[in-house]
Amino acid sequence: MESSARALERRYGAAQVRRRLERSGAHPALVRRALEGLAPGELARARAIWAKRFGEPASDPLERARQQRFLQARGFSYDIIRRVVRGSEDD
Repeated sequence: MESSARALERRYGAAQVRRRLERSGAHPALVRRALEGLAPGELARARAIWAKRFGEPASDPLERARQQRFLQARGFSYDIIRRVVRGSEDD
């Protein structure tokens, strides 16, 4: 279960990892345990995924919205998305 979570975390945020593990029929306690290690690195993972896809800050509001939707679909929280897309460096 934890190996599945590690594989998924390279592409998704904690919410999406949880959904996928639950959909696969994993026991809730196993899902919870697998997700415990994901939260501390959520911002760094979101930045890495965003950088791989976009690489530079949005130049206009439409592009910013597109980048936000991309991260939202990957299962990241609004706070994380806002910090990544706006380039907030505070960790």
